[in-house]
Amino acid sequence: VGWVSAQYVTATDAENVPVVQPPPAPTATTPPPVAITDWKGEYFDNPNLQGNPVLVRNDARIDFNWGAGSPAPEVPNDNFSARWTMSRNAPKGVYEFSVWVDDGVRVWVDDQLVINGWASGTARNYAAEVEVADGAHNIRVEYFESTGGALISLNISYRGEALPEAPTAVISGPT
Repeated sequence: VGWVSAQYVTATDAENVPVVQPPPAPTATTPPPVAITDWKGEYFDNPNLQGNPVLVRNDARIDFNWGAGSPAPEVPNDNFSARWTMSRNAPKGVYEFSVWVDDGVRVWVDDQLVINGWASGTARNYAAEVEVADGAHNIRVEYFESTGGALISLNISYRGEALPEAPTAVISGPT
């Protein structure tokens, strides 16, 4: 059983040869979802995280300097935003969240806002120390780019067990 194009065949006594129609073309399938093993990066074509993301991808870390560019062709060079989310187990203790950003950033730990730098501006650093209990924790980072340079770099470091009198969150602004 097979197919041969008519241009390559000369048929004689073809009355006894069955003619069949080719099978229908396969229908398009939806690509599988992106496997998220690190940060789930959702990128928006507006600065307000509105609507559906134009790109969803796995980002191994939040450490980007796009300069005057953008994360991907479907994301504009200016006036875009991104949201990264992750859930991880962590031992009890104090963690420092430090983020360099050019334009705005917000960081949540377990739905508690710990860094709020949601304003346009040149590259600057925000830091917060957060005490957490042993177990799973949700982290959310939101970012927007206005115009000019596009930069975000997040570092999370373990400071150790907290002292009994240590506050649960100490937030410092631009440095």
